[in-house]
Amino acid sequence: MKDDNKSKVPSPYDSKLVEETGRKFGVGEQVYEVRILGGEVRGISSGYFDCPIALAAEVESYHQLGNVYISSSPVHPSLQARAKNQIKDFARHTTSDREILFDQSLLVDIDPVRPSGISATREERAAALVLMDRIAEDLNDELGVVPFGKGSSGNGGLLLYRLDAIAPSKERTAFKRKLLHALGCRYNTDSVKIDEAVSNPSRLVALPGSLKMKGDTTN
Repeated sequence: MKDDNKSKVPSPYDSKLVEETGRKFGVGEQVYEVRILGGEVRGISSGYFDCPIALAAEVESYHQLGNVYISSSPVHPSLQARAKNQIKDFARHTTSDREILFDQSLLVDIDPVRPSGISATREERAAALVLMDRIAEDLNDELGVVPFGKGSSGNGGLLLYRLDAIAPSKERTAFKRKLLHALGCRYNTDSVKIDEAVSNPSRLVALPGSLKMKGDTTN
């Protein structure tokens, strides 16, 4: 039962974390798309950034108005003609797989098993983050690889690993799908699973420092 007497405390916006995330991805060296989904008033909002400071400033105006994502790999610089270092509402075009410059990231998305459209409970999120830490530790110990991105996706955990920078191809997508399937076979449980459907080049990642909104808040 929902407790109507429980006040909701607004989640603070972490500008520095958003800026640092942009730098870790490569914003400043290459161009990345930022996209906001779920906004009832502004539709799909999108912008293309090569400046992490501008990215953090623009995202702040959308804090708690929608779910904020960033492309996991760089896009063609020409896409900045759509919206350079700014976010525009009611975007008519967003990044497609063929508009990715280099397919250079592997996203390991670890989510609790739950019905679609429902936020994870605190316990479910904690279980996903525990598994995230275990996977990161195992891959570091066994293969010597360290994620360039690691943290909460809002409802679960995510790890981002850098791959060789090559042009998008069916072979690269299939390779990433096989890696995710192998990780799923090893680490999936009845309550937490690795999403194997996130291998496409233009895959978006929840932007750390922003609020992930899905369904009513659960304890």
